[in-house]
Amino acid sequence: MTQKFLFPSLSALLLLFLNPVNHQTGPVVAIQVDQCNQLYAGVDNPITVLVQQEKAVSLDQITATGCTITGNNGHFYINPKSPGGLKLTVKTAKGDTSFRYRVVPIGPVEALVGAQHRDGSQMGNGEFKAQGGMAASINCCGFDLRCEVVSYSIVRISKDNKVERAENTGARYGSSAQQIVQNAGSGDVYVFSHILAKCPGDTAPRVLKNVVIDIR
Repeated sequence: MTQKFLFPSLSALLLLFLNPVNHQTGPVVAIQVDQCNQLYAGVDNPITVLVQQEKAVSLDQITATGCTITGNNGHFYINPKSPGGLKLTVKTAKGDTSFRYRVVPIGPVEALVGAQHRDGSQMGNGEFKAQGGMAASINCCGFDLRCEVVSYSIVRISKDNKVERAENTGARYGSSAQQIVQNAGSGDVYVFSHILAKCPGDTAPRVLKNVVIDIR
């Protein structure tokens, strides 16, 4: 029977391969997920695959359903289409070995005003008016990715408690939202709510946390 091993580091993998007392009938196949120890939907997840064979593992030895695989020489990228289960099979001269993984949505995702202003930020009047819309940033495992902002609501509460509201489609301010932003004055509070964003691997937009900005 083919034996399957999962290890947290390549040093552990090498120790296994060099261990002369390991007498299995099939090849030892080991896979390391190189980033965050799990697979994310819609992104290129780096993995390392080692097999007891003379040459490094090639791309034609790796198969999986519901994803794309690129790379070679033991180092590959797996990009699952959607969250759920994934079966990864490694083909060797002595047989196939399969591994099962759970694919999860990328996250967490943070809504931002402009490109960097988080919930609870205080901004000067001019700085706030200079922002062109909203962004959605993925804060996960070093992935340099952005989500597509689908829509949101923007509410201005003036210092004398007058309220203005606009609905916006897309990341950039439309004319109604832009007018509310340009009305900003010292002491106003802006609330961005009902923020919908679609991230890599998402089958439908997700709801993000509200963003509240105080105008100095």
